[in-house]
Amino acid sequence: MLAMAPRSKTPDEERREAEQLRDLQLLLENLFQREEATARLVLSHLYDMGVINLANGKAPHPWANRPLKNTAKLVKPLVQPLALRWFQQNCPKLIVNWLQEQVAFAPPAATTVEVSAAPVSGLLPSAPAPALPPAQMAAEMERLRQQVARFRRLAVGLALALTVAIGGGLWALGRPPISTAPLPARGLNP
Repeated sequence: MLAMAPRSKTPDEERREAEQLRDLQLLLENLFQREEATARLVLSHLYDMGVINLANGKAPHPWANRPLKNTAKLVKPLVQPLALRWFQQNCPKLIVNWLQEQVAFAPPAATTVEVSAAPVSGLLPSAPAPALPPAQMAAEMERLRQQVARFRRLAVGLALALTVAIGGGLWALGRPPISTAPLPARGLNP
C-alpha cells in the first residue's frame, strides 16, 4: 500500500486556524472571568491536594508534617488571589496550546530500516560508557545526598519557625488586652 505524504496547510487555512485559536483563547478568558467562583474552587482543591502531597513527600516525619500542613492552610488566603490572577492570565493560553496539539493529528514519524552487511554481533547495542568513573560518580551522589539533607533540614526548620511565629501571633491576638489602669495602692486598710 502506498502511503501519501500529508498535505501542508495553505496560507488561508493557517490564517483561519490562527483566528480560531485567538477566538478560543478569548472565550476561555471570558469564561474564567465570568466563572471566577468556579476557578477559585478549582484552585482551592488543587492547593489542598498539593499541600498534602508536598508535606507528605518533603516532611514524612509526623512532628514536621502536621505543622507544615497547618502553616500551609494559614497561608492559603494569601496565596489564593495570586494563584487566581496567574490562573486567569496563563491558563487560557496553556489550554489553547494543549487543545491545538490534540487536534493537530501529526503524522507518526516514519521509520526507516537500514540493511547492512555488518556481522550480527555488530548489531547488538553496546552499553553506554559511563560519564564519570565509578569512584567519582559515588562521590558526586554522596555530595548531592548531603545537599538534599541540608535543604530538608532547612525547610523543616523554616516551617517550624514560621509555625511558631504565626502561632505566637495568633495566640497574642486572642489574649485580652493588657490594662493600662493604675494598680491599686497597697497599704494599710483604714
